[in-house]
Amino acid sequence: MKSIYNILFAASLCGAGFLVSCDNISEDDRYIPVDKPVLPPHSVAKTVLVQEFTGVKCVNCPTGAAELHKAQEQYEGQVIVVGMHPYSVSVNTEPFNNDMRCDEAEVMYQQYKPDAFPCAVFNGTKMSTSVNNWLTTVTDLVAEEAQMTIDVSCDYDDSNRNLKVDYAVNFTSDINKDLSVMVWIMENHIVGLQNMPGGAPNPLYEHNHVLRASLNGDWGQKIGSSFKNGRVEEGTASITLYNGGADPRKPAWVPENCQVVVWVFDTATKAVEQAALADVIPAVTPEPGPDEEPGEVE
Repeated sequence: MKSIYNILFAASLCGAGFLVSCDNISEDDRYIPVDKPVLPPHSVAKTVLVQEFTGVKCVNCPTGAAELHKAQEQYEGQVIVVGMHPYSVSVNTEPFNNDMRCDEAEVMYQQYKPDAFPCAVFNGTKMSTSVNNWLTTVTDLVAEEAQMTIDVSCDYDDSNRNLKVDYAVNFTSDINKDLSVMVWIMENHIVGLQNMPGGAPNPLYEHNHVLRASLNGDWGQKIGSSFKNGRVEEGTASITLYNGGADPRKPAWVPENCQVVVWVFDTATKAVEQAALADVIPAVTPEPGPDEEPGEVE
């Protein structure tokens, strides 16, 4: 019995020593500063979908594009921008040498009817023409918690330019509302004329994240109205990439520059619940050489 008391006494001394040692931790070691909002443990980060209404003849649109690019850099992987070039607003979108307008952009324009360009619609519900407030809006939205994740994979056949997209919506919470899923394709690195602030056109302006088409209709397809935590909704969509035509202002889409956007939204309100992005042709990481460590770049 005496030996047991000795053990307990020794253990209590160790515990006391542990408590005392905690008092010696410096303030710098206790806290790790963060630059962006911190979500609760085990939560799912929300990806912000931004519909950017823009046009080649809009002199202020390059400023808007730069602000959204800044948001993408600050919240890497959490902001997806899709450029909308609708037909209706010819004063802004009538093409110079490159026609980036499409029917799907017109559908979105008719839904939101922005009264000025550039205009951004955040997650389907917050519309703003005040470029200076866009980064603040994104900062607020990336702090929200999502109720699902989306996995996307692309299978592109270069012989016939056919693209097949598989997606899986993985629910992490119970949801009771009508939901739909949309699958878009957009293109980057399109060089063409763009009016700049001041009015002078830049012939070498690079247009990015330009909406090209929808793979599953104007407003996607419904996936249900009641979902339990752990449920997975899978789907497939396909398209043949445009290969050029009679209009020289509409060149063929470059598959290496194309990306697919899959987003889930409230069917009634159009509020975006979650979004995901995938390259049509995924980047290939080169195998390390015999004298290189994995991940090493010369």
